[in-house]
Amino acid sequence: MVLDEWWGGYPGSSTAASPMSIAPRFTPGSGRCSPAPERTWDGSRALEKTTGAGLRRAAVQRALALVARDPAAVESAVEQYQRYLHKHAVDPNLLDIVVAAAARVADEKRFEEIKARAASEIDPAAKRRFLHALAAVENPRLIGRAVELALDDFVQMQDFSSYVGTLLANRATREAAWSLVQTRWDAVRKKGDSPMILRRLIEALGALPDRSHLAQVEKFLAEHELTPARQAVAQTLERLRMDVALRERLMPQIADWLRKGPR
Repeated sequence: MVLDEWWGGYPGSSTAASPMSIAPRFTPGSGRCSPAPERTWDGSRALEKTTGAGLRRAAVQRALALVARDPAAVESAVEQYQRYLHKHAVDPNLLDIVVAAAARVADEKRFEEIKARAASEIDPAAKRRFLHALAAVENPRLIGRAVELALDDFVQMQDFSSYVGTLLANRATREAAWSLVQTRWDAVRKKGDSPMILRRLIEALGALPDRSHLAQVEKFLAEHELTPARQAVAQTLERLRMDVALRERLMPQIADWLRKGPR
């Protein structure tokens, strides 16, 4: 949900964006507002070290480019992605954002480009960044390739559960990924052949958002022997039931508010 992404901060940080972080700022005597510096893609390193502006900037750009999908923010993120590929300096706090934004709008050429970087990167964080970007694609022509890659040797065992989790969290690849888990469970189970990976695979099912998904997950988990992940099964079902109930309660209210617009 949008609120979860907004207030959850950025992975690896405890800093969340506040509404004031993206509010325009009035310049005294100018008669006009200027964008908050957190809405830009660069900034003073000295300022970032003393005020945490870098983390706030990352949270705001994440909200604009990945949550709100603001066209201008997405375009700017893709430009930063190109800078990153060409060895130009990009704020490390923004790298996950720019690569994910570029992957979402990727064509086949960029998909192969990202895949090549996932294969060649030596730095584990960069390798993981590009690998997960492959699971973030939204181009219909790439969805099948991204999903099938999960069972390919290209995705190593230690990355398997997080890659599948990214597919399930991506609304474009979600149904195809869920179908893969159900119809090819033997292959999925074989690749995730460790109690820890199995638990993480089960927990990834918590990204499925609808009541129809809840019923499918309940049936699926009941039909398979998952003793090593018994606690994960119970926790995932509890989370799903709570999330589905919350979604059903809030969605009509949010839709009504959006229809009426600000007052």
